[in-house]
Amino acid sequence: IPRRAAIQCRSMDDLAYEELFAATAGLGNWHEVNGKDQYLANRDECLSCLRDLQIALKQDGPETGCVVRLKLGEWKVLSSHLVPLFTSYREDNEISASVLKLMVSLTTRVGLHGSEQLQHLHHLQDYKDAFAKKDVFIILMGLLVETMEEDEEAEGAARPNRQEVFKAVLTLLCNLISVPDPSPGDAGFTPLR
Repeated sequence: IPRRAAIQCRSMDDLAYEELFAATAGLGNWHEVNGKDQYLANRDECLSCLRDLQIALKQDGPETGCVVRLKLGEWKVLSSHLVPLFTSYREDNEISASVLKLMVSLTTRVGLHGSEQLQHLHHLQDYKDAFAKKDVFIILMGLLVETMEEDEEAEGAARPNRQEVFKAVLTLLCNLISVPDPSPGDAGFTPLR
């Protein structure tokens, strides 16, 4: 019986799958505006969906097989939704802070074994590629500089949110740096990595 329970934990029921899909769909999407592609989101719905995803990831763990984390990686949510949302809404402190927390959670390694570990590693490598764009990196560095400038101006009375943002950016960068690039012959290897 315990083996059956472990197998059951590693799959997602239909309701959880639909809720996860709805939360992902509510993050916004690309739209053509005046001949240019823009990533647009309904702010209130987006914030609600970001909270739902944070809750789902907090409840997800090695004991459940990290099914939420693996499904979000399979759907390429970080590269197709979170990074564009982060770059498009970088001036919205609430959205950018929530997205940053999610990106830190998704890029954190978890204790998986076997094929799930390889699948998770592949997702982490995809996440690392999503941050290889110059614009994303400039925004992250801008957040760090902005946080340090505010700390200097406030002379020790920095807002706690800024400290959290600073820590989250550094944690995200550490997570990304710790992900190994694929070796020649591995799935996902390209000479440009």
